[in-house]
Order: sequence, then structure tokens, then C-alpha cells
Amino acid sequence: MNCSHRISGIYDYRTIQFLQELKINHFSFDLRPRSLNFIQEYRLIEILEKMQLGNIYLRFENEQSYIIERIYNNCLKAFGGRVLLELSGNIDIGFIKENKFPFLFVVNEKDLELIPVDELCVGHTFSYDFLQMLHLRGEFVAWVSAYYRKFNASSLNNIQILDIDWDSDIFPSLYEYFDFDLRNLPINGKIEVCYRNVDLNKISTNLKTI
Repeated sequence: MNCSHRISGIYDYRTIQFLQELKINHFSFDLRPRSLNFIQEYRLIEILEKMQLGNIYLRFENEQSYIIERIYNNCLKAFGGRVLLELSGNIDIGFIKENKFPFLFVVNEKDLELIPVDELCVGHTFSYDFLQMLHLRGEFVAWVSAYYRKFNASSLNNIQILDIDWDSDIFPSLYEYFDFDLRNLPINGKIEVCYRNVDLNKISTNLKTI
């Protein structure tokens, strides 16, 4: 399968510069306060003001609508590239639709009714751990069939992102059912020297094995 990479949990501009040299132009910033990779809004804006064109994703979970709106609008002012929300949990999707914010929805639960159907939902991020769980339970094929029945032709136009780890062992049949646009890889201890200190050599080495 031939698809591009996205790096999530970015918290410093040095890492972005290095990744851009590797022709990676998709970056996700984690706005979830409990995340180890949480980035404060002022720091995010500082980074975006230095960046050139690219694609950024703003990861929110169980967040208040006014906070999402403020951060999204501030990012649009600071950055000239594409800005997408990436949402999960208890989010007021009605507010997102009302304000016409394009968004991705994170798929990490079996209930398809939790996934919104709307033209502003431009794609889905699939947790590999969730898909693997379905596979191990023998439920994967039935779930995927139900997914495509719900989204039918629109799924072919949506962005599909596979959220994996650096050492994920992908079950082969996964790629028979999905043609992912991006593989998401996280900033974590596997490619850090220490907490919040990215080892650029490890990123380069690990990307060659993905």
C-alpha cells in the first residue's frame, strides 16, 4: 500500500522542520489537556506562524465548543495552509456544523451510530488498536461491511487515516478493506531521547521501516 505519513503530538518547530525535509507535510497537534503531548494554544500559534504551507490537524476530545472555535479561528489567522479539526468523545457536532468547520471523526468504538454523517465530516481516523480488537474477535469483516453500507459512495471521497504506533504489527487483511490516505505515527517514547525531546535520528530510522 502506498500512502503518506502524518506525525501526531507535535510540540516543537524543530521536529516540523526536520519532517518537512523528509517530505512530510501532515502534522497533528494534541489539544487534549490530559495528553502527554498536550500543546498550549500560545505555543501552537507560535509554531504555525513559522510554518509555511502544509496540512495541520487539531485534536480535541470532550472539549467545550467555544474553546474549539477560538483555537480554530486563531490557527486560521496564523497559518496559510489547510486546518482540520479532529474530534472524538463528547463534542457538540451541531455547533461544528453550524459554524461550518471541516472535521475528521476518530473511529475507536464499535457503534456506527456514534459516527456523524455530514458533508463537513471530510474523513475518519481509525484507531488500529480498535480495528485489531475487532479482527481478533472475528468481527472485523462484518463491522467493515456495515461501515461501508452506512457511508456508501461518500466513503470513497473521504480522507481515511490509520492511527498506528511505530512497531504496530498490521494484520494483512486490513489493506484488503481500506485504502488509507495517511498513516498516523505518534510522537512518543519510542522516538524520544527523553520526555518531550524528540530524537530526530530515531524518526528517520523508524520511518524507513514503516
